[in-house]
Amino acid sequence: MAGNFFEITTDAQGNNLIVRAPLSLAASAPQSTTVTVEAGSESATFGISFVNAAANVAITLSNPAGTTFTTDAQIVAAGGTVNRSQANIVLVTFLNPAAGNWVVGTTAASATAAEVFASSLNKGVAVIASPGQGLVSANETMLLNATVQHGGLPITGASVTGSVVRPNGSQQAVTLLDDGTAASGDAVAGDGVYTAKFSAYNANGSYTFRVNSAASAGKVAPGEQFFGFTGPGGTVPPFVRTASSSFVVAGYDGCAAATPEIPFNTAVAGTLTTGSCTSILKAGHYRARYFFNGTAGQRVSISHSSAAFDSFLYLLGPDGAILASDDDGGNGTNSRIPSTGLFSLPVSGVFVIEATTFASGATGAFTVLLETAPTILAPTANQTVATGGVSFAWTPVAGATSYEIKVDRSTGGTVFSGSVAGNSNTTALVALAGGTYVFSVRSCAGASCGPFATVTFTAAPPTPTGTPTITAPAEAATLTTSTNTIVWTAVANATSYEVELVDASVTPNVTELKIRVPAPNLNTIYSMKSSTAYRLRVRACQEGCGPFSATRSFVVNLPPVPSGIPVITSGVVSSGNSLAVIWTGVANADLYQVQVVQPPPAGPGGGALTVAARQTDALTATFPGPAGAASIFVRACNGNGCGPNSLPFPINPPGPNPATANLGTPISGATVPGPDVFFSWNRINGDNGSNTLYRLFVQDLSTQSAALDILTRDNFHGAVFNGSGARYDALVIANPGPSQVTGPAAGFNVRGPSPQSPTMRAPTHQSTISQGNIELGWTRLEGATLFEYFVAVQGQPNPSVTGVTPGTTVLAPLNALSQTGTIYSAIVRACPAGATCAAGSNAGWGPWSNVGGSGVVNFTVLP
Repeated sequence: MAGNFFEITTDAQGNNLIVRAPLSLAASAPQSTTVTVEAGSESATFGISFVNAAANVAITLSNPAGTTFTTDAQIVAAGGTVNRSQANIVLVTFLNPAAGNWVVGTTAASATAAEVFASSLNKGVAVIASPGQGLVSANETMLLNATVQHGGLPITGASVTGSVVRPNGSQQAVTLLDDGTAASGDAVAGDGVYTAKFSAYNANGSYTFRVNSAASAGKVAPGEQFFGFTGPGGTVPPFVRTASSSFVVAGYDGCAAATPEIPFNTAVAGTLTTGSCTSILKAGHYRARYFFNGTAGQRVSISHSSAAFDSFLYLLGPDGAILASDDDGGNGTNSRIPSTGLFSLPVSGVFVIEATTFASGATGAFTVLLETAPTILAPTANQTVATGGVSFAWTPVAGATSYEIKVDRSTGGTVFSGSVAGNSNTTALVALAGGTYVFSVRSCAGASCGPFATVTFTAAPPTPTGTPTITAPAEAATLTTSTNTIVWTAVANATSYEVELVDASVTPNVTELKIRVPAPNLNTIYSMKSSTAYRLRVRACQEGCGPFSATRSFVVNLPPVPSGIPVITSGVVSSGNSLAVIWTGVANADLYQVQVVQPPPAGPGGGALTVAARQTDALTATFPGPAGAASIFVRACNGNGCGPNSLPFPINPPGPNPATANLGTPISGATVPGPDVFFSWNRINGDNGSNTLYRLFVQDLSTQSAALDILTRDNFHGAVFNGSGARYDALVIANPGPSQVTGPAAGFNVRGPSPQSPTMRAPTHQSTISQGNIELGWTRLEGATLFEYFVAVQGQPNPSVTGVTPGTTVLAPLNALSQTGTIYSAIVRACPAGATCAAGSNAGWGPWSNVGGSGVVNFTVLP
């Protein structure tokens, strides 16, 4: 320690700068600067210097007691001195100044740059700044020391920070520690000598070491100190001290110094001049170097272009060896490594790019671009994966803000394109049909994107090999009831069974039923109309389906549609909302539909609304109904249709409303004409018409996926559905969330034409979602080969995301554009069977869902 004391130092005792405040003085615009003087100070000097000596700068001074001195005479009368020996500097000194805040006021007659400064003499606490040596080589580390003392004894527990001002004026902050660790370079912990290591040189010349020391209550270290003096220890009052010193650096070589890091996928501009570093790889050539961190197997491309010279390019490995070089691999005289494709890094480590020239002595502006592609993790090259949801995965790329992905057929044509937001979101799930494809992914930072990484793979549906056998109905059977059960045998490895029932008695044939029945169920019940030629077949499925069973042919022979009208003989309300209805039978009927209809303005447009219903083969039904005046209607039906409604039977249940939302239409078990289907249900207990949210969810049993998902405060909604024999289950959830109440499911079939557009099913209509990669989903349209989706901020014509895919689900990156959230609108359209469609073109495409389908899905994205 004693050796350090005799290095070149500046002792802050006697010259303790406590304020340095540059000012820009405007004419007649007073400014003030506060200066804190510590207790025990022997003197304090307050000064101002200014550039324009003719600016007539006046100085005022206020002491901690609030007394203001506006003239030199007042300062002298109070025991101070004034020094105006230089035309552009004023110094005011007070001996034994009062401790506290002093205020220096300045006013100029005309504008000038100025600086207020203050120093104090306080022998109680001193700080000594000491570089480890006066001259240091650029390849050595300098130890910066600061000794903080009170009465000659070191102080521990102080906060010591500082900076080093380099020859070019730049500053490097340092923190000095008294911790006795190799990291800081401190020799002994707790001895009052604070140390930091410094090697951030950037030029030869003189460096100024400035140190700031402070403590709210420092402590004097006891024991042996400098010169053998021993102190008892103790505390010292709060203090602030500064000091400075200097040292000289020699032997600095800027061209051998640290090379700047180059970002991925962002062009970097530079200029080679006669003052630039010279290449050791091409003697007499100027060069620029950049480094990047790479991993083994990572694929990159490097471009070096210039309009001023013929470029040349090197890539150096972590060991400094040349991995690749190029002259004209880019366009014209530009360089590229490799000339085509991507270069695979052989090892992990720090790589160096050298951008130089083909001709010696050439100079001028240039750009260097380092691009990297993600490494695709799944699928692997030439892998065969299952169709349906094909999983893609890739490695993250440093600096990426999103990833652009696409899937092309190997024979040409893009079947999916989209993007995934976020650096760490490196997976995607895309629904694909069977075939061979090329998957491509590239990283993007804003609008700048790197090269694509690609992999070729094959998608093939996993299919059960077995074939079910139909056991009911019997071959050539004649059925005389509307509702019948279809039964088949099990197949190993099946996860579901596809049941297809076609009416072949008409031309063209009509698909009456096409559903997926989840395994292990081996039967389904369906109400059929009359036909002289039904064709039934079943097949086992996983993601793909195996071969169909042998076709089973049978006949359904029903009487004509009932023409009689039932008579309601009793309609009793019990427990406030339980309805018991009895009616008379009608010839030719084996089914009856009972409906409870509330009068206008209960329904859409101020019309009537069915709020409860049942289909049954009996002459009585009991079911819940809502409070309020209503009428009961009954009609007689069979598989061929229904006759006229009965006369209305008035009721007025006192309530309360049922606890769950029960569907009134469509009636559970009924077959409705498509593609338009109207849904209605009762309001739950406590709903006043505006305080209850309902979620209407419809499951497509032919695909085992959602067909509709909306939020509404009404108790009715209209939508469109595939009419080719599809069966659906619908239910209503009241107040979705932790306390939600789910109503019973109602199954129904749709017969007739199908819509021209898919229906958006995800996100839920009118829902709220957190920003990020949001699932978009829609219903499959019979025969469609491609789907195009379009999502935009509500009311805006330009899309936020759009793309084309053969599947019915994509992930789309959507962000909230304000703290309160952003409302988006989503639509979708399909490419019909036999048509040729392309993204961005209207040729071949069917109508958007807001024209030919269920409309627009609106949802809110929150931050």
